[in-house]
Order: sequence, then C-alpha cells, then structure tokens
Amino acid sequence: MHLPTIFLPWDRSPLTGKDLIAYEPQLASCFKRCFAFQTHALRFPTSIPGSMLPEKEGMALRAFMEHDRVHIPLQADDRLLGIFVAGGIDEKDLTPLLATLPNIAAMALETVRLYKATLTDPLTGLYNHFFLQALLETEIATILSSILPGPDSSADTEYRGCFGLIHLDMDRFAVINSRFGHCFGDKLLGKVGRALQAQCPSQAHVCRTTGAAFIVFWPQGTPTRCKNLAHKLVETIASLPLEGPISRETFTLTGSAGVATYPADMQGNQFRRPAEEQARIILEKAHKATRSAKMAGGDTIFSYKDILKQGATILETLPLNRVVINAGNDLDLTEGTRFLVWPQAAGNPSVPASNQDMLYPDMYKGEILVQEVREQTSVGEILFLNDPSWSPRPGDRLSLADHQEPQTLPREQSDKDSPKQDKSCLLNLRDFIRAWTRIRTSTSAFVIALCQMSPLTASSGVQDGGPEERLAHVHKALCATFPGEHLMGRYSANTLICCFPDLDADSALAQGQKLCTEYGETTRIDLRMGMAGYPFLHCAKSEILDNARKALDHALLLPAAGAVLFDSISLTISADRMFTKGDFYSALEEYQRALVIDPANLLARNSLGICYARLGRMAEAKQHFKTVVEQGGKDLMPLYNFGCACFKTGDQQAARKAFAECLTIDPSHVYSLIRLGQLAEKDGDVQAAEHHYLKAGETEQGKGMAARHLAKLAMDRGEQDKAREFLHQALVFDPNDAFALNMLAKLYLDRGEDPEIAENLARQSVHLRPDIPAMWIEVARALETRGKKDEARTAHLRSRSRH
Repeated sequence: MHLPTIFLPWDRSPLTGKDLIAYEPQLASCFKRCFAFQTHALRFPTSIPGSMLPEKEGMALRAFMEHDRVHIPLQADDRLLGIFVAGGIDEKDLTPLLATLPNIAAMALETVRLYKATLTDPLTGLYNHFFLQALLETEIATILSSILPGPDSSADTEYRGCFGLIHLDMDRFAVINSRFGHCFGDKLLGKVGRALQAQCPSQAHVCRTTGAAFIVFWPQGTPTRCKNLAHKLVETIASLPLEGPISRETFTLTGSAGVATYPADMQGNQFRRPAEEQARIILEKAHKATRSAKMAGGDTIFSYKDILKQGATILETLPLNRVVINAGNDLDLTEGTRFLVWPQAAGNPSVPASNQDMLYPDMYKGEILVQEVREQTSVGEILFLNDPSWSPRPGDRLSLADHQEPQTLPREQSDKDSPKQDKSCLLNLRDFIRAWTRIRTSTSAFVIALCQMSPLTASSGVQDGGPEERLAHVHKALCATFPGEHLMGRYSANTLICCFPDLDADSALAQGQKLCTEYGETTRIDLRMGMAGYPFLHCAKSEILDNARKALDHALLLPAAGAVLFDSISLTISADRMFTKGDFYSALEEYQRALVIDPANLLARNSLGICYARLGRMAEAKQHFKTVVEQGGKDLMPLYNFGCACFKTGDQQAARKAFAECLTIDPSHVYSLIRLGQLAEKDGDVQAAEHHYLKAGETEQGKGMAARHLAKLAMDRGEQDKAREFLHQALVFDPNDAFALNMLAKLYLDRGEDPEIAENLARQSVHLRPDIPAMWIEVARALETRGKKDEARTAHLRSRSRH
C-alpha cells in the first residue's frame, strides 16, 4: 500500500539571503563533504558576475575559480540568492568538480531548507519550541561566567551577559476559533506572527510555541528594554485590522505578555543547575508572568518581578488570623516576606464586590507575613489590621511591603496587650517584634539569632510527630544551650527567632556552633543558625534583624550544619546576589560595607572593582584590582582585571606587563592574548598584533574572537576577501558579535553588494551595542544606498550623539 502524496506547509517556504547568513555553518558543512577548503564566506552582489553567466541561455549559472578561491552560485527558483566563496583550496583537485558545483550547491540549498524546516513552525514560519530550547541552553552556558562575581569573574565588559524572554498569549483566542473556524484562526496566527517579527529588533528571535502563544528571545535584552518592547508588541496586536470571513465583521484581538530576564529573575541555587534545566526554569517564569497578566484582565504585561510586587492575591482565609496566598516556591517566595493587603480590584469577577471595601478606596487593609512556603501557595499570618472590622478576604490584592519591620500597630493591638504564645511557649512574630522593640530600648547589647531546621528525613532521630513537635524539640535544645534570659518566637514554619539580651556575640556563636553540631549528630536534622549582635559598627538596633537574615543566608551555603555570625563574608554574599540581578549600585554599597568590616576581604574588593568597571568608573576599579593583586598574590583573573583597568585608563605599559604575567600563569589565556594584540595595534606593530591574534585563534575559545580582530587587520591592509572570511568565521562562533556584524556590513557596502543585507547586519549591531554611536554610520550608509533619505538622516544624528 502506497502512502498518499502530502504537500507539507514548509514545501512552499523559499530561502532568502538572510537564511544563507543564518545557516552558513550548515551550508559549509554540505560543501565540505564534497571537497576540502580552509575558509569560507558569502557574497551578495547586486548583479550576476560575468564569469558566472551560463554559456547558453536557460542553463544554470557557473562556478569559477579565482586564485585559491572558488565562487559557487547559490541559485533557487531562478534567483541568485548569493555566492558561496570557499578559500584555501587546491585548484588541481577541484577542477574536475567545477562543472558539477552548481548541482552540488542546489543539493546543499535543499539540505539547508530542510534543516530550516526542522527549526521552524510550518504555520507561521517562525522558529519553534525546540529551536528556542537549544538557543536558551547555548546562551546560558555562554554567559554564566560573565554574571557571577567572585575571584574568577572578569571586569571586561565587552560581552553583556543577559537576555530577555517575552511570552505573548492571545486573549480569548478559543472564542475566535469557535466563532470563525480553526482555519481562519490559523491564518490569523500567521498574520500576528508576521506583525510581531516586523516590530522586533533584527537580532531578536520570534518563536511560536503552542496554541496561540509566541515567545521573543532577545539576546542582551535588559529588563527595561524588554518591558518597553513587550508594550510595543501588545499595542501592535491590538492595532491589527481584522475582519471575519464572509460577513466581513470587524473585531479586535488583544494579547497578554509576560517578561522574564536572565539572570535578573534567577536566584540562589538555580544558578547551580545545568544549562538545560535553567532554560526550562526561565521559560516557566515567563509563562507565569503571562498567566498573571491574564488574571489581571488581559491586554497588559507583567514582568516576573511584578507578580510578587502586585500580582499576588489571597485565595482563602484560615482560623487563627492566617491566610492562603497564590504564591510559593514557584515564584521564589521566601519565608518572612511581608505583603500589604489591598481591596480586590474593581471589576474582578472572581469575588463579588463588597460595600465595605468601598469605604477605604486609597487605603490598604493591613499587613501579612509569610510563614510557610509551599510549591504554589503559601500561608501567611496577619500582623495587623488598620481597621479590625475590615478583614482580608479571598480576592484581595497583595503588594510587597518595602519596609523591614511591621508598620505601627493599631491602638487595639498596643504593647499593653499580653503576648500570645503557642503550645511550645513561642511568641508569634508580631508579638516577638513588639517585645524585642521594648527590650532593645533598655539594653546596650543583644544578639538576634535565626535558627532554621531542614525537613525531617527517614533516618532522623526525631520520629514522634510533625513540624510542631520538631519545632518544640529545637526550642527545647535552644533553651538548654542558652540558659540565661532570652526571648524566642516563631519566624516561619521551620525557623525560630531568638533574642539574647546582654550576651556577647562571640560567645553566642560558640554556643550556637556547638548546638548545631551536637543536634545534628543526635537527631540527624540539619540545623543552621544566622546570628547578628549589637553593637556592630554604625548599625542601628533595628538593622540587626536584617543582619541576622543575611547571616542565615550565609549559613545555608555552608557545606555542613553550623552557625554563622554576621560578618564581611555575609555582606559579600548579599552583594553577590544583588550583582547577579544587575543591581550594581546596591551591590556596590554592600561590598563597601563588607570592606569596612574587613579590609582584608579580597573577594569583596575584587567584586567591588568589577562593580566599578561595570559602571564605567575604571579609575576606582583599577585601584581595587591593584590592591587585590598586591595582597592576594598572582591569581589569574584579578591580574587580568587589573590589566583591563589599566588598558581602559590609558596606562598601556602597566597593562602590557599585567597581561604578560597572565600568560606566565596560563600561556593559552585567550583574553590576555587578544589584549596584547590590541596593544600592539595601538603601537603600530601589526606583525606582533597578528602573532597574538593567531595564537589566540589556536584555542577553541578564541577562534571567534581572534577572527574578528584578524579581519580588522586584513581590512586595514585592503585584503577585503580575507577580511570577509574572518568575519564569517567570527559570526559562526558568535552570531551576536556586534563588532563583526558592523564590520561585515561596512565590507558589503564598500564592495557595492546587496544594501538590504548590509542594513540588516548594521541594525543588528546597533541593537546589540546601543552604547557605541559610531556603529550607526553603517546603518546610515545602507539607508542612503537604498534611497531612505529621512531614515538615513536620523541614523547620522544617532552616530554623532553621546551615549
């Protein structure tokens, strides 16, 4: 039995010049199966070269030799898409194949077309989910080293390690399918996909995932730029002119968008997971942001951070002043987080409106504190209410509180009320803070400790009960370890908070370390303690609790159970988290505080130098890197960072010495070789520069970077064909190399080749590096060549602007 002939949608998808650039590695691989060559490049002439014209009309274009290069026409449907130039060939070996090369090229193009079909969605022509997943994994693996602070981090800011995801889902698209039919819905998705692609930057990839959902992957997209683009895309969808079939009924389509950025929306141990897992995590974060946008009514956007800031709601109320909220581990929520409670949004159909809520239109109801975090929900305790008769209810909105401690308690909950204790004799957090506030005003020294226990394991020695019994067991051990005057309360479901008045911080640390060690040996439960004492430098008494939180975060990173006293390392860890999220100014302040505590903390000093470098303050960065090198010995990355700072502040002699010392530590250190080549270029020693670049290109990591610099040398010597080959090699290793893209655009324009391809390359470069106005020159040249005078004038103005 023969299968019927089926014409798949991608059978009608033609290749373009942009496809040749995108799939150049696959194209080269096809030719390498037939003959050997060393370099390759693409040309896009505006007319067919005379040597390539056929002998007779109606015949295929011919390939021709030129020195050690062969020019092969890439022809499809009687159109010349481009020319593949293979260099470094043996003319004698290739001459017998010359006549068959056009046929080989046709098969190579067909292979590329089929390869493209596996990566694209047949309905819209956009990239599919499998391509997106592979792209994310590659990008994450590439940028991890550039975002993590520490001794191995680099101050070289040429590569900006971040990307953004915009997840768009059409609102109520099922209604359109039901009303106008699924075939019409498919055509509509194609129209939406083309509209989205037209609005996105050149280097962004638009993908269709499932149903009526699209994802935009934007390399080096910052949170602000991604949110601006998301707004633009949502507005584009709403402005599409649409009308139904037959009846020509007009209607409007809207979409909801969710934005997630890497690494800003990742945290903690998520960075330790494999790139494949991190790719799925960041995708899920974008999906969750979209779901929150839909719950808010649709036709809007939410970033991942907006979910906790303004997208959480109360699901139900529980006895004993507790509530369940719709946020948990899936949103990286942590115990101890505080929310303000607001009346539900007007028009929310999930819960009927209350006349009582209308009495306080501009006032929040009260404040809750998260005590137990589950996978997708959490349990919180009501700390206080502005009006006891105005209680939280399902559907009420939550917003993150921006203060460290609860707001002033209402008169009905004054300090005269006796604190309430549970069966373990533990205060709830509200009463603990009230009691601690009284104690700290009358004592000149105290220690705050947060004691967290791990979940119960099967081999644990504590088998007689659930979380309450285990918490009571820890409380009993704490009381035995700290027999003096103390105050203890429940911080969360598995964490206790303690205040030890008139106790020395070092003594508290020794007792806490002993407790964690002995408790773990006895019960096999992992116990971690974070402590902070007062007085401590210039810290106010109210800041000690926050210091204890940072100490607990430090303790949780230890390889084994133990106690940590808030110190310079705790502040460094806190600053590292801010740095990873791109909050350089806050990280800067924390690193400076860490150095005030311990000036010998070289880890903090190196990271502080990197912060200054990322902010463009190279003189300060140079001074800190110099201190790290002088005090910490000859470690590779601090030495390289010092060399970079010298290089960018014009101290070429010191930079050359630092990079040379880097090569004594690691002779194949790519970045040092590249920098030495740049220094040689500045001195006019082209031969030495080429030597360093070629040596860098011998390493796997340096092939792409070295190729770009070798291309510049070739362009300076007027060797344009050689420069083109190097630039294509650079883009094979890094398709987002803004400098290589801009140089290739310049080369195409100088050679009088296709200005549309040149414009596309130049636009990609300026989107990747908007901080370099000079890149707009090639955009202006391409626009002028294409007759777009007004746009070219604007591009010229951009090229003269200051960033």
